[in-house]
Amino acid sequence: MFRMAGRSTLSRVTAADLDAFVRVFEDSDWDDVSVVIGEVSLHLSRQDGHTVASHSILPAVSGQTDRRDEATLISAPHVSTFRHGAALGTSPCVKPGDAVAPDTVVCSLQVMDRLIAMKAGRTGTIRQVCVVDGALVQCGDALFVIDVASASEVEA
Repeated sequence: MFRMAGRSTLSRVTAADLDAFVRVFEDSDWDDVSVVIGEVSLHLSRQDGHTVASHSILPAVSGQTDRRDEATLISAPHVSTFRHGAALGTSPCVKPGDAVAPDTVVCSLQVMDRLIAMKAGRTGTIRQVCVVDGALVQCGDALFVIDVASASEVEA
């Protein structure tokens, strides 16, 4: 069911592990469950009597463990379509290396025919865009990795 070839960092979570979790879900009376194990995010739900599964590989927050505290994720607040621009067909709001403030619009989330502006919510620098324009995102999916500015950087 799940193929994750080429990801050496997933040595602790295998496709067989995810398949086993799906079997447990199917044998349960749960309607919906999400789990994050390391870099793997798995969401399972029941729709019309069938199990619907989606998984993603969350980006590594940092290659250096001593910098992990300085980075954070900007995540989707709800199910929507990710739009990198402020409007359909426009240039991306931000790209890696861009400085952002809490009120900087970083993308739009499309729900039905409405576009909702998503703000950074913190001061820092965009390190990585985690999804492509037009991708369907679930609540909690990583949209951006941001290097968070320290208090001394903000004052400078």
